[in-house]
Amino acid sequence: MRNVLTNGITVEIVKNKYEKSGKKTDPGNSNIFYSIFQSNGSGICVINEEGFIVRLNEAFAKMLGYTIEELTGETIEILFPVDELYSTVYLPVQNVTQEQISKKELKLKRKNGTYIYVFATDIIVTDEKGNKNRVITAVDISDRMQSELIRSVLLKISSEATVAESPAEIYDSVQSAISQLIPIDNISIYEIKKINGEKVLNNVFLRSKIRNNQTDYYLSSLVSEKKKSLLYTKKEIKNIVSFKKIKGEKFPEAFIGIPLKSKEKVIGVLSVQSFEKDSPFSEKEKKTLELIAGQVSRVIERKNYEEELKAAKERAEELSNMKSEFLSQISHEVRTPLSAILSFSSLLESELGNNVSDELRESFDVIKRSSERLRRTIELMLNASQIKNKKYDLNFTEADLVNDIIKPVLDAHKDQLENNNLALEFNNQLGNCEIVCDVKTLTELFSNIIDNAIKYTKDGQIQIWIFKNTTGNIQVDINDTGIGISDKYLPHIYDIFSQEESGYTRSYDGVGLGLTLVKEYAGINNIELNVKSKKNKGTTFSLIFK
Repeated sequence: MRNVLTNGITVEIVKNKYEKSGKKTDPGNSNIFYSIFQSNGSGICVINEEGFIVRLNEAFAKMLGYTIEELTGETIEILFPVDELYSTVYLPVQNVTQEQISKKELKLKRKNGTYIYVFATDIIVTDEKGNKNRVITAVDISDRMQSELIRSVLLKISSEATVAESPAEIYDSVQSAISQLIPIDNISIYEIKKINGEKVLNNVFLRSKIRNNQTDYYLSSLVSEKKKSLLYTKKEIKNIVSFKKIKGEKFPEAFIGIPLKSKEKVIGVLSVQSFEKDSPFSEKEKKTLELIAGQVSRVIERKNYEEELKAAKERAEELSNMKSEFLSQISHEVRTPLSAILSFSSLLESELGNNVSDELRESFDVIKRSSERLRRTIELMLNASQIKNKKYDLNFTEADLVNDIIKPVLDAHKDQLENNNLALEFNNQLGNCEIVCDVKTLTELFSNIIDNAIKYTKDGQIQIWIFKNTTGNIQVDINDTGIGISDKYLPHIYDIFSQEESGYTRSYDGVGLGLTLVKEYAGINNIELNVKSKKNKGTTFSLIFK
C-alpha cells in the first residue's frame, strides 16, 4: 500500500487485485483511477469513519457551488440541512454494522444556502485494515424535484409565520424560506398603503448587502403600476432609471419584482436583486417567485388582520375602561342626592305622623320603591366597575352556606315574595354546609339570581334545592316557574347591559348587569354555573361548588 497526497490530505489507496495476487502492478493504475474519479459526470464524495470528507471530484464540488479545496477536510454536516442531519442515512460510518449499498433521494445544501435534490448511491466499503469509508455518488435531480422543494418552502413560510411573534419575525421567515430556492442577498417586501388619499409603496422588510434603495423602490413601483411580474437585466435597469439620476448606488446584475395580490387586487410587491455576474436571475427564478408569491400575500393579509384585530381590541379595552370609569363616577354622583331624598322623605313622613292621607302615603311608598330601585341599580353599577377594574376587596373565609348566605338572602326578599304571592320551597339535604368563600360576592350572587327569579315570575313558586351531586360536589339548584328565556337569547344572558327585551317598551326594569355580576362572582368563588330554561316554562340555575 502507498500514500498519495491529494489536496493537502493523505489518502490511503488500497492496492488493486493485481498487487494482492503478487503480479506486477501497472504503474498507470493510480493515474487511471484518478482520471476516472475526476472525469465522472456524477458527483463522487468519499467520507471516512470520523465523518470527514477525504476526497471528492470536480462534479460533486461544482454541484454544491464549492471548489474541491473548500470541501476537502470538512465534516459531513456541511452537506446536509440542519433539520435532516440526524436522519439514519447520515449516521457516522462506524455505526454501520455491515457493508451495504443504499439508493435514495437526498436534499443537499449548496454553498449559497439554497438546496438541491440528488439521487444518491451510498456505498459503505471496508478496506483491508477494517476501516470503513462511505462513498456517495450523486446525480442532480433538482429539476424533477423542484415542485416538491417549492411545496416544502410554502409549508415553511406558512408554519413559521404562524408562530412568529412580530412582523419582523414573519418576514425573516419568508426571506429564510425563499433562500432555499434562490440565492438572494437583497430582498424587499413592500405593502401598498394609503397616505393622504394616495396609494404608495411602504417598505416593511429589507435585507440587503448592497445599498440601492432608490433603484429598488422605483423598479418595484413599476411592478405595482403594471400589476405583473417584471425581470430586468443590468442594461435594462440602467436605461429605465437613467432619467432619475440616481447616484451613489450600484446597479444589480438582475432584478425581479412580483406583485403580491389578494383577490386580484395588488396589496404589495416582493422584489429581489442579484449582484453576482456569474449567476444573474433568469425566467426560471421569476417563475419560482411567482409560485410562492401567493403564500407571501396570505402572510401579509394575516399579519394585517392580526394588527387590525389588536388595534380593535385596544380600542375596545380603552372604551371599556372609559365606560367603567364613567359608571364609577356617575354612581357616586347619584348616590349622594339619592341618600338625601330618602332621608328627607322618611323625615317628612315621620313628622306628619297620623296626619298622612292615603294619597300622600302612596306617594311616600312610590318614593321608597323608586329610590330602592335606583339604589340597587347604582350598587350593581359600582360592583360592575369594581370587578372590571379589579378593585374589589376579597376576603375568603369559612362560612355556612345555608345559615350565613342563603337564608339571609331569602329573609331580605321575604316581602317581595309575599307581595308577588309566590310560594318558596326550600329543600336542604345537607344540613350545615361549611365552605370557603368570599361571603360578600357569594351573597350578591344568590341575591341577584333570586331577585331575577322573583321579578320574572308572575305566579307559581321558587324552589331551592341543596344536595350533593353524582360527582360528590355541593350543588344548589334555584328553580322558578317564570317567563323563561328563549333559546336564541340564552347564550347572551351574561353579556353586560344585555336584556332579552330592550327599549322603553320592555316589560321589566333593570340595566342588564345582574347576571353579568353573577358570572363574575361564580368565577371568584370557583363555582361552575349552569342554566336551563324554556320560554314560558321557567328557569333553573345550578351552582356547583368545586
